[in-house]
Amino acid sequence: MQAALEGLLADAPDAPPVAEGFAFLGRVLYAYEFFAAAEESLAVALERVPEQFEWRHLRGLVRSARGDFAGAAKDFAAATAGTDAVAPPVRLGDAYLALGRTSEAREAYAEALRRNRLTPAAEYGLGRVEAAAGRPAEAARHFEAALSQQPSGSVAHEPLAAVYRALGDEERSRRHLAERGDGAFAIPDPVSESVARIQEVTALKTVEEMASRPPAVDGRATADGEPGFDETGFLDFVLERFGRTPEPVFKLRALLAELDRADGDRAGDAVGANVQRGRLRFALGGLLLRQGRDEEALGELETAATLAPTLTDARLQLADLHARRGRFAEAIERYDALLAIDPQDAAVLTHRAAARVNLAAGRAAGDPAAIASARADLERALVVTDDAETQAAAHDLLARLDLGDGRTRSAEEHYRRALDADPGHRTALAGLGNLLGRRGSYAEAAGLYRRLVAAEPGDATARMGEAVSLLLAGDYVKARERLEIHVAELPKDAALKARLARLLAACPDPVVRDGGRAVDLAQQAFAADPSAEAVETLAMAFAEAGDFEQARLWQRRLLSAGAAADGAARERWQQNLGRYESGRSCCAGQNHPPGGRQP
Repeated sequence: MQAALEGLLADAPDAPPVAEGFAFLGRVLYAYEFFAAAEESLAVALERVPEQFEWRHLRGLVRSARGDFAGAAKDFAAATAGTDAVAPPVRLGDAYLALGRTSEAREAYAEALRRNRLTPAAEYGLGRVEAAAGRPAEAARHFEAALSQQPSGSVAHEPLAAVYRALGDEERSRRHLAERGDGAFAIPDPVSESVARIQEVTALKTVEEMASRPPAVDGRATADGEPGFDETGFLDFVLERFGRTPEPVFKLRALLAELDRADGDRAGDAVGANVQRGRLRFALGGLLLRQGRDEEALGELETAATLAPTLTDARLQLADLHARRGRFAEAIERYDALLAIDPQDAAVLTHRAAARVNLAAGRAAGDPAAIASARADLERALVVTDDAETQAAAHDLLARLDLGDGRTRSAEEHYRRALDADPGHRTALAGLGNLLGRRGSYAEAAGLYRRLVAAEPGDATARMGEAVSLLLAGDYVKARERLEIHVAELPKDAALKARLARLLAACPDPVVRDGGRAVDLAQQAFAADPSAEAVETLAMAFAEAGDFEQARLWQRRLLSAGAAADGAARERWQQNLGRYESGRSCCAGQNHPPGGRQP
């Protein structure tokens, strides 16, 4: 295409159709991320039709992608002057911000809002400008306006948390920090949308072409040395290009419907029509699984396995899906069929072992034979594979089986070997942390839980495990530091608030205690869960804050409502009431947590 355009350029150097051709070529090259070539093509087009501002806008996008923000700013400025669209001034503001030219960025975003006052991307840009200029109140106003117009723009939460922290509003700062994400603000930009359409259509055509390839003979190549069908690479491509939005599901279904309407006799194709359709169904099933639509995925994967029986990844996903839905016997039958084809498939051996363990757990008397078979599968998998992920999964499951048999030393060894293979393996981190905590190795357990929190920030149980381990290790300062972070990042978790409140109210280290903050947290925890422990913590917090009237009130309520409590608890409650009645906190004169419990 480029050679043809260059030939036309030699024959008719000033012809507008030639300029349009180079502009289209630039758009296609940009879609394929050939940024340097795209910029060259657009330069040729703009030399002939310099007043075509859409092309200038497109070249600004290309230059931004290349990191040339100064050049991009020139193009976006020209597009802003030449059109009344909203996108060019927003893009111009982004380029100026990247260059540190905040005053010019402010004017560009303001221009976008003059064109359309409901432009959340411009409000977000102004928020960043004002934050950079040290005006947190103005920044907060713009960030909030952006989020009110587009709540999915989670990218604003982190800078908004920072400006609220600068304003001294810790509660709002913690709330926004917990909601941070990477959701971008939409910019109505026909130029970008046209590129996205090219990318999507091209990717869909690529998927169709990949699904029609003959099977690979050696690695990923066919007998002729051409790219062959690679099941894992095929699904990876589909999920990378289409896995973020639901629309491609409809497009893949439309493609399948089109193939169904086509002539069924495809003898000249590299693979049969059924195999191609089966591969596309496999891709569709993968997308549906990514979106959590398991029931629909089940149907697509069933069809895929029927149409293309050699799709081992599809058959493994299908077996796994049955296992996730609790259909362990059916899953085991499917794993058996896969192992009949390849008895050395370590991933299938490990998955079958897990299904056997789960099936045995659902039986009243257990199933020693199933457990023994699961062990055999796992030990065999470890012999035949050097895949780190599979090794970690096998060691993790062997550790859990050892724990069930009371073999804690062997379990610990398997957990450690799982983490040697995969340092971020979540269930191994949790399992080893629990095991070490029960054994009294609290400091090491806390470190494992912290690694688990880093791997899975939303895991409140791991956060609580880290905090309790630090408390039991006697590291109260670090426990408070980590609990403050946990509460800030998971502000809706009442249990974490309750744990921090009790630490602040009853810690044996006076440096750590903070009665006022303890009261605030304890009230929030009580509102979420009005348990006896929450009432006890609230009374402790009021006493530490010096409000003994409220402390006595809540402690009496606890005693009057706690008839079912054990004797030790009632004795502790009565002792603390005595302290409050004499104007002392529950920690007065103590060098240990109240009642011998961790705070």
